[in-house]
This record gives sequence, C-alpha cells and structure tokens, in this order.
Amino acid sequence: GMDVGASATVTVTGGTYSKNSGAYTSAAGTAQNGDTFSVQHSSSGSNSTATDTTLTIGGVSDTYTSTTTSAISGR
Repeated sequence: GMDVGASATVTVTGGTYSKNSGAYTSAAGTAQNGDTFSVQHSSSGSNSTATDTTLTIGGVSDTYTSTTTSAISGR
C-alpha cells in the first residue's frame, strides 16, 4: 500500500475508469490509500475479438480483457 497522505498517478488506455464510484473518465488522475477503482470498455462488434483496458496506478498496471464469442455455425 501507499503511505498515508501519499498519492499516485492513475492512467487508463482502451477504456475508462471510475474512482470511488464516481463518473467514468479517460483523463489521468490520482489515487490515494483506500481509493477503489473500476474500469469499463465497449466490446468489439466482431466475433472472437478481444478488447483490452489497462489501468495503471503509480506505475503498476493491470489489463482487463473481454472477448466476444465465436460465430454460431449453421445459421
């Protein structure tokens, strides 16, 4: 965790994020100890296609991926 009163830069690529249940944004922001984050993105309109959103806080990144299903054969 971070020291009390410390802050870290937050960035997102490929989607948007919400801090502490606030409005979603793609703008850079800051995080402090105890903040919570969620990310969102729109999935692809194509079959079998992954969409990635990467949230970076203080230089530590995690990527969230959603993948659309394959085409249904026989239709």
